[in-house]
Amino acid sequence: FEDFASNMATVLRTAVVSHRILRAASSIPVRTFYSPMEQLARVGKIVKRGKFVGEDSMGNKYFENLDNINGAHRYVEYASDDEDASTIAAEWHAWFHKMTDDLPTPPEQGWQLEHSRNNSGTKDQYVPYTTTTPKIHEWTPPE
Repeated sequence: FEDFASNMATVLRTAVVSHRILRAASSIPVRTFYSPMEQLARVGKIVKRGKFVGEDSMGNKYFENLDNINGAHRYVEYASDDEDASTIAAEWHAWFHKMTDDLPTPPEQGWQLEHSRNNSGTKDQYVPYTTTTPKIHEWTPPE
């Protein structure tokens, strides 16, 4: 019986210590752990090897490494640090997503516009306005 009581006391002490450690760890911000992991993930981009295929008008560089598995053999190095996927030009989209193996050519038609990034949620976003008179007016209290 003494061995059983001794073992149970050890288990209870271990459980209390584990609970205290977990409670203390939960008060540490997640960003403390995320930042080093994010840095390790960014190192992977520097180590990537591949043949330079081309560059678009926004400065994004496109690479291809046929030694990688299919589906991970084409990648892009974004010109800016925000890595916004909307900065991939329409000409490069089909090549990047393996819809075609043909490298894109610049727009040949005069009516085709240069690609611009999606500005939703920024101060440069498109805000439509009405050109017709409203049919319903808000109520204002009499003065």
